[in-house]
Amino acid sequence: MVKTPHYPKPRPTYGLKPLSKLSQPLISKSVRNRGALLNQILILWPEIAGDAASWSRPISISSTKQDKNDRSLKIEIDSGRGPVASMLIPTLINKINAACGYSAIRHISLQQTGYIGKNAPPPTSRTMKPVIAPDALEDITKQVSSPGLRDSLHRLGAALRKR
Repeated sequence: MVKTPHYPKPRPTYGLKPLSKLSQPLISKSVRNRGALLNQILILWPEIAGDAASWSRPISISSTKQDKNDRSLKIEIDSGRGPVASMLIPTLINKINAACGYSAIRHISLQQTGYIGKNAPPPTSRTMKPVIAPDALEDITKQVSSPGLRDSLHRLGAALRKR
């Protein structure tokens, strides 16, 4: 006769549930779709990227069919930050691999988009500048004593009106 192991009776929780049971349905699908490595990089991104975290974010990880350990990370950056980001690539690879504890990423590719980081100012709307009427230009240039300068200002005003 085989003895069955004795397991202790679970402790009563009095209606309390662990936080992991409440949050798991909310985030499990997102975590499964992205993968564990990308999620770890996303969580640690502010520490990995430092100041660059405000204008960049990792978006995907891909690997080659021949070598599954040859992974490439794609980073989305603000428009105009390409030269700075390309200089940071070796540092980012070293910091990512140090944070993961193994050689997780070998290459980083950059994608410049209209991504606006959390510290960027909101876009401003373009407004049309008021056009100076010809009679208002006469009133403005009355105080100019030089007739050559006055004629030049009239030509400049006419050129601006045509735009």
